[in-house]
Amino acid sequence: MIKEFENKIINADCLDILKKLPDKSIDCILTDPPYKQEYHTSTGTEKTIKRENYSKIGAYGSNSNLDYTELFYLMVQKLKKVNMFIFCDKETKYDFMVLAKKNGFCFREIPFLKTAPTPFTNNQWLPNIEWGIHIYNELPVMGDYTTKKGWFVMPNFKEAGIDHPTPKRVDVVGMILQNITRENDLVFDAFSGSGTTAVVCHNLKRRFICVEKDFNYWKTSCKRLQDHQKQGVLF
Repeated sequence: MIKEFENKIINADCLDILKKLPDKSIDCILTDPPYKQEYHTSTGTEKTIKRENYSKIGAYGSNSNLDYTELFYLMVQKLKKVNMFIFCDKETKYDFMVLAKKNGFCFREIPFLKTAPTPFTNNQWLPNIEWGIHIYNELPVMGDYTTKKGWFVMPNFKEAGIDHPTPKRVDVVGMILQNITRENDLVFDAFSGSGTTAVVCHNLKRRFICVEKDFNYWKTSCKRLQDHQKQGVLF
């Protein structure tokens, strides 16, 4: 089953694919699940952000009632050792921190500080921080002084020129994977979106299994990976 999926981006539901994989078969999970888009205003009332990009993310499957519990335990079951890095907003981060703490796992919050955030205030704090959380157990953090810093500063978190609402930067994902994986490790991405994880794994000589449910994003990400692989051959 591993060989059938290895080094491919699969158009499917991530839970369906995870259930098919053997237990303790994956070295690392790095993924970017849909964020929770509802937030509380300064008056304490709940409100949904209506900006165009947030609407796209909402259509991608995000809502305030998402329950990541089944996904979390499936990921733990399939990992050789607990080793997952999850990009998240403050609400999603809290959910995964609670699950990690409940199960006695170590976790590290990583802030991504944006120097040119979206100019959206509306009586709220400026949205200039996104988060990642590394959940692990009995696992060294590798890399070196230049890659394993506990925070990142950048103009924007998105990879330029990619048609996706939240395409993570190749250089950032690369540094993270250098810290928590070794060459030839198998990396699983449950919400592969624009295909960044696949591109980075190709660059760093990691094996990967990526899953994307949305057909259009899947098709675009497959082409992105194929184009990148061809460039690697040429140069």
